[in-house]
This record gives sequence, C-alpha cells and structure tokens, in this order.
Amino acid sequence: MPEADGRPLRVLLITRAPVGGLWRHILDLTDGLLERGFELGIVVDSLRASEHVLATLDRFAPRLALGVHTLDIPRLPGWGDVRLSLQCRKLIKQLKPDIVHGHSAKGGLYARLSAWHTKAQVFYTPHGGSLHYDWSTMSGKVYLSAERGLVPLTDQFLFESAYSADGFKEKIGDTKGRDRVVFNGLRGDEFAGGPAPLDNPTHDFAFVGEMRAIKGVDVLLEALCQVRHPTGRPLKVLFLGDGPMLDDFKTYADDLGLTEEVTFVGRRPLREALAATDTMIVPSRAESLPYIVMESIAAGKQVIATDVGGIGEIFGPTRSSLIPSDDADALASAMRKALEPLSPETQAELDARYAFVADNFHVDRMVDQIAESYRHLAAN
Repeated sequence: MPEADGRPLRVLLITRAPVGGLWRHILDLTDGLLERGFELGIVVDSLRASEHVLATLDRFAPRLALGVHTLDIPRLPGWGDVRLSLQCRKLIKQLKPDIVHGHSAKGGLYARLSAWHTKAQVFYTPHGGSLHYDWSTMSGKVYLSAERGLVPLTDQFLFESAYSADGFKEKIGDTKGRDRVVFNGLRGDEFAGGPAPLDNPTHDFAFVGEMRAIKGVDVLLEALCQVRHPTGRPLKVLFLGDGPMLDDFKTYADDLGLTEEVTFVGRRPLREALAATDTMIVPSRAESLPYIVMESIAAGKQVIATDVGGIGEIFGPTRSSLIPSDDADALASAMRKALEPLSPETQAELDARYAFVADNFHVDRMVDQIAESYRHLAAN
C-alpha cells in the first residue's frame, strides 16, 4: 500500500469537462489507483455533467474516501475562477490530500491556485488544453500567459505525449526537469489480438469524435466527394459523435450531395463503430494523444489519421503512413487504398502497428508510472 506517515496516500483529482478522452483517462486512473491502495477524490464541472457522467460518479462515490465534488466551472476564464479557486482551497484544507492533480487547463488552474502554500504536492496534466492556442491571438496570449505564471506553482508536470511536453516547453517555458511523459493506456480486454477484419462490415469507414472544426469532419466530407467504392456504388460512412457543429456538418454533407453516403447517429458507444467497419478515420487538425486512435488499433482496425499532435507516437514504426491535416486530396487517396484488398506490405504494417500499441499503451503501465511519480514526490 502506498503510504505517507503510515497511512494511504490521498489524491484529489480536479478537472472541468467530464467528456472524451480526458474523462476516460481520469476514470481509468481512479480505478487503477484505488486498486493500488490510494485514497481518492474527484472535483468535476457540474455544467457539463451528463446523466451518464453523474451515474458514473454515483457508482464511484462509495469507493472514494475524499468524495465526489461538483462545481459550476465555466469554460471561459473570468472572475468566477477566483471564487471557485477559493472553494477548492477550502476543500483541500478540509480533505488534506497529499497530492492535488489538475487535469486540463481549468483543472490545472484550480489545482495550482488552490493548493498554493498548502502541504499538498501539485501535479498538472494539460491534455492539450491551452497548448492548442498560439501567442499570435488575444485568447492565446491570455491562456498561455496564465500557464506561464502558474509554472512555479507546479511540483510535477505529467504529459501524455512527447508532443505535449515539447509543445509546452516551446510555448510556455522550461519545466526545470519537473516533467515526465506517461502514455495513456487501454485495458487488456480492449485488445483484439491483432488486426481482425469483419466478415460483413456494414460501412466502409467510420468517424468517432466531437463535432467541431478541430476534428476535421469537413475535410472528411470533402474527401468523400472524390472516392467511390471499387464496385462503383456510393460509399457508406458512419459518423458517431455530438457537438456544437453537428447540424453544420449535416447541412454541409447535404450541400455536397452526400445524402446517400453519410449517416450521422449522434453520441453512441464506440463499439457500434467498431462493429460496423474495418477502417476508422481520424482527420483531425489538432490532437494531443487521442484515445480513438489507440482504441481503433487495439480493436484490430485499419486507421487513417493525420500527422498531428501525438498520433505519430501511437503509430510508432508506421508513422510514415500518416497523412497531412487539412488535405482532402491526401485523405481521399488514403481512403481509396484502404478499399483495396490487403497487400502483404499493408498487412505487415498493420501487424507492426498493433504490436507497438500493445507493448506501449496499456492502462496498468500508465497507472504504475503515475503512482510512482506520486510516491516519489510525497516521499521527498
């Protein structure tokens, strides 16, 4: 059992949006740390907590010695952040955690301001967040200046990819050796054992993700205009996901004449896409270390993805097969290739990619490395 002064280490995890890969990371980390004897608590935004999220928190609550705490955390910065940071500070003084770990920009803000001048060690994982911004824009100046000012209040940075670590140092500054890259990971039951084509796929391709411009859905729709099935029939592409631009993308698909080709089903479980197709498409303009890429490879799928963020770190020895972002022609070419029968070279590439993910992206490895970092800082 991890101990501090003869008792289990106490960890408080703070985040804003309980969605996507970030939320999955926190749930996987919570499960793993509980199994390893830590005492946990979670602070999360109530404004974006769906019924599913609230039900998940209810299931976790009896196992969390530090409890579940919901706050109305706005996405944009403002004076409300000062008030909420004070609430978190009061919570930290009550719970007396050994570790406060902020996830994403807002989680990192509250963790570092709230734990300032307390005995807790402060960890921060950006999950992309502010790193998607640039100093050339006013919003970028605000977010990146805040990140730079909070560096001295951070005891340990944990980055989920080398891309994020390098981007942080380039845009914000040196962490003075207080950083570590820990890849996200998947459970053992998520690995199919190797590339595994379906007997009768119902769709040629599938996209899973938030319906936002950063995910490149519009580029996928434009590429789809250039591709036909080898038999001459229209393609069938499944879109799973919700978001602020869902209706915009539906309208754009109609304007491009893709009514027969595309099916938008909203937010649905990933397993529905994995059961429908052999090929997943990730046409993002920006990413950190997307779970959807890892999950798709582990499930035995072909993956067409752009060379952005940490995706190249997931592809490992097959990184050269990634395509440039914002390039409908390159995406269309990759889609045509995926529709062809598998060549020995392509099969070898899929095998190598699967083996690399199986070796490097397991949840036990992720939790062990983070737990080791917690113990090290708490002991010192």
